[in-house]
Amino acid sequence: SGASDNPGGSGLAGYSIVFDNLALTNPDGTIEVPQTLAVSYGATSPPLPDGTSFWFHLRACDLAGNCSLTQHLGPFFIDSTVPGNPAAILSTSHLIAPALNTDRTIDMSWSVASDNLSGVDGYSFSFDNLAAVTCDQVKDAEETTLATTSATLADGSWYFHLCTRDNAGNWSASATAGPYIIEAAPPQALVIETVADTDDGVLTAGEQTVTPITQIVVTFSEPVADPVGNSDPDDVTNPANYQLIRPGQDGIFQTVSCIAVGGDDVKTLPTAVDYLAASRTAIARYDSNTSLPAAHYRLLVCGSTSILDLAGNPLDGDANGTGGDDRVVPFEVTSADLLHNPNFDSAISGWTTLPAT
Repeated sequence: SGASDNPGGSGLAGYSIVFDNLALTNPDGTIEVPQTLAVSYGATSPPLPDGTSFWFHLRACDLAGNCSLTQHLGPFFIDSTVPGNPAAILSTSHLIAPALNTDRTIDMSWSVASDNLSGVDGYSFSFDNLAAVTCDQVKDAEETTLATTSATLADGSWYFHLCTRDNAGNWSASATAGPYIIEAAPPQALVIETVADTDDGVLTAGEQTVTPITQIVVTFSEPVADPVGNSDPDDVTNPANYQLIRPGQDGIFQTVSCIAVGGDDVKTLPTAVDYLAASRTAIARYDSNTSLPAAHYRLLVCGSTSILDLAGNPLDGDANGTGGDDRVVPFEVTSADLLHNPNFDSAISGWTTLPAT
């Protein structure tokens, strides 16, 4: 605020000021801010470096060259440097890609961030599907928080972003961890087809057909496990995972899952299974010479015991969102086809070529 001179004095000339990093500096009496009729006055320092001890010093001087005692104001801290992000940001629950994770919530932790001047004030963080983002500069947690857990996330690739705020309001750029691939949805057997095709091309529950079936073709909703060989219980090419069940002498189905054959039911397995990874299709060949005889059948594509996706989720046979059950398709072949290899789907060595006539 404006100063005043003693009554009868020479009157105020103005103000001598200094900005520096000392607590008790006396300005030299040179007028930097002249006295006017203003009620209040101000001054701006030159650009100053970062530091923790800047002071403003002021003396009022009259026209005779007399100056008041110095007023000191400070210290002022200047921090224009962004803080340093944590050196370590990692997930305590998920492995980084290409690993697959079945947990839909990601736990993250990080080390303490650094700031040599004003100190760390807190963090902003987010989970999304982007490899790089700009910090939104909204503080989500205090500086004492060193961990967080995501909301429930959908299947896909997820990244964690974190940026640090200091007490002067400076924000760091975002630091990113990931991607973490979530694969929690169980696989499903989307389509069941046959060789030869049924009337509509798809084998549906309760269908009656005279088609000479020698192969059953299963298309899955996502890639499934196909380890080397075909004997692993979880292998999509293991014949035990494609069971054809017929009722026994009592004519009643008693088998309810792939776990065990019930009563006197009869189980038939394919002689071989091929898997086409590009189309996620398994082809089960039941007999290269003779089609399925006339009978009632239950096809069991096994999820209660075996077929898994690449993340280890078991088959969701009934498509209710929870894995670990079989895809069950009851059907009936109403008439046997007596022709050997009716679909030309095996070697032709058993065939005889006749003259054109």
